[in-house]
Amino acid sequence: MADQTDKIISDYINGRTQAKIKSIESRYLYRAKTDTLGIRTAYKGTAEPDGKTINDEYVLIIGTEQQQNQFSVPSFIDCSKSYKIQLDSTVSVGNLTNRSCTPTLRESVKNKILDMKKMGKHTEYSISLSDFKKFNKKISII
Repeated sequence: MADQTDKIISDYINGRTQAKIKSIESRYLYRAKTDTLGIRTAYKGTAEPDGKTINDEYVLIIGTEQQQNQFSVPSFIDCSKSYKIQLDSTVSVGNLTNRSCTPTLRESVKNKILDMKKMGKHTEYSISLSDFKKFNKKISII
């Protein structure tokens, strides 16, 4: 146990923990731009520089918004997808905990979803009530 604690402290002090966090963030928050014209744009000098761009389908939750919503780490919400479910009297979503967000964040997500729908980049999925209950055991009242 002491060895694990020493490793965690050592990683933190040497910056490896921060590097791991950045690596995970970049994996989810950034994507490479696709060059649809091929190599010829590079020769003309009109190609965009190599690198990453922020994924425009995400609402980022960082800084003060992260603190206000009580997220322990920077996070994001993918607004290109949404999930719908038809609830009935056998469930109470009020039993779910740690699922609230500020009105500002809620509005940001709603606006981003509307933007994604306008651009044709939004997909809606349905979830069966039995699957929803299976993965969220707290909601069943029967």
